Formats: sequence, structure tokens, C-alpha cells
Amino acid sequence: MKRVTSVEAKLKVGTTVPFLVNCDYQFELLVLKCQNKYQTGKALFNELIGYRLARALSLPVPEQQLIYLPQDMIDANKQLQEINAQAGICFASRWINATSGACPNFFRHATNKEDFAGILLIDQLLENIDRGANRGNWLFEKETKRIVLIDFGAIFRIAQIWDQYSLSQDMEMPLTVLEELNGPLYQAMIKQIKGKQAFAKIEQRIDDLSDDAKADIFREIPLTDWGITNEDLQAAKKFIYFQLNRCQEIVAVLQEHFKL
Repeated sequence: MKRVTSVEAKLKVGTTVPFLVNCDYQFELLVLKCQNKYQTGKALFNELIGYRLARALSLPVPEQQLIYLPQDMIDANKQLQEINAQAGICFASRWINATSGACPNFFRHATNKEDFAGILLIDQLLENIDRGANRGNWLFEKETKRIVLIDFGAIFRIAQIWDQYSLSQDMEMPLTVLEELNGPLYQAMIKQIKGKQAFAKIEQRIDDLSDDAKADIFREIPLTDWGITNEDLQAAKKFIYFQLNRCQEIVAVLQEHFKL
């Protein structure tokens, strides 16, 4: 596992206090998220699960990996000390050259409008409550002009405080559209979703997911480091599988709600 060897900067976005770092003395800029006074290991677990599912469905997210933040890096960095950063295994995503902060023009001029239905679906499927009004969780990649998603730390409807009981309850509740999806940023994106078959591509990708691909989403997770119990893991897995299996129902609810 790669180790953080230098901390470049604290990024001025979001409540999770991400840092720009290099690893193993190579110039490879990564956005690091660690356990600290603002986020627990469950937030890192959420990030990893959200990114892995998005990648499995070929949705636009940066590449991700797990890296190790040693104590000596914390001891040498006042900003890490100020947030009570914990040494150990962290979540990291590749830094990309992009403008942070979505606006209607980004959605109108994006080159990947065919991904928009999938973005809407995955946030409903994962019950992501932190993208509707959070401009920092959308990127407009400068080179490709793509809309790219970051930050899945607040999935499972109640972010860091979910447990097996809350997820079980969510599976029993009637399926309704997340209130956050009515936010202005989603509305700007939804205006660019055209045609009755807009969800066909993402539905096919979900249908094509193999059992191994689904299982890979939950493999090699540092459960002990992040304070994730086996009950938590199995509950999260059961919930994601449940949501994937009712993909068509979720699509139907989204289409009816947003008149797509």
C-alpha cells in the first residue's frame, strides 16, 4: 500500500477536510480523506463503496485507492493536527484538473450528457444526501469538458450514522425520490436528460454486472481500521444488492417524479 510522503495543501472545499498529497516520493497528486474530528471510518467506507459502484457502472468518477497516512506526516503538519487526523489507512482519489462548483452552463456544455441519467440513478440508489445543494461535489473537467462526481461520504441516507437497522428500515419503506434530488444542481442536470430511453444505458450496465463484479465492491476493505463491524458490512452489501435488484422500479419512480 502506498504511503503519504508529503502533504501539499488542505483543499478549501467540503466539510470532510480533504488534503492534496503525494505518495512514495512520486509526483502523483491525490486527494486524501482520513479519519478526523469531522469524519469517522464509516465516511471512508461510504466513499469507497460509492466510488467502486460508480466505477463498476462506468460513471464519471476519478480513480480511487487506499493509501497509508503515517504518524510522522501528521506530526509535521499543523493543519492535520488541527483536525485531529488519525494515522492509518485512508481513502484517496486521483486529483484532476477541473473546476469545482457546478452551474447550469457546465451541464449545458458537458460532453458526457449520456451519463446524467446514471448519475441521477446512482445517487438515488445509494441514497446520497450531499450533492443536491453542494456545488463542491460536482467537477467540470477542463480537458474533457465532462461532469465528474466526487464525494460519496454521505450515502445511505444518514451518512456516517447508518447501521444495519437503518438500512433494513430503508428496504422496508415505500420507494420515494430523495428530497435532495429536487435541489437546483440536479434540476440543471435533469433539464439535459432527453428521451424516454435515457436510462437504458445505465440499466443495461446494472443488468450486466456479474456476481464477481458486485462482490468486488465489498472486498479488501480495512474494516478494523475504520471501525466497521461484519454486521455493518453485510448490511451495506444486502442494501446495495437490494437496490440494484430493483433498479427498474427506481428508474420508474424517477421518470414519473421528474417527468422524464
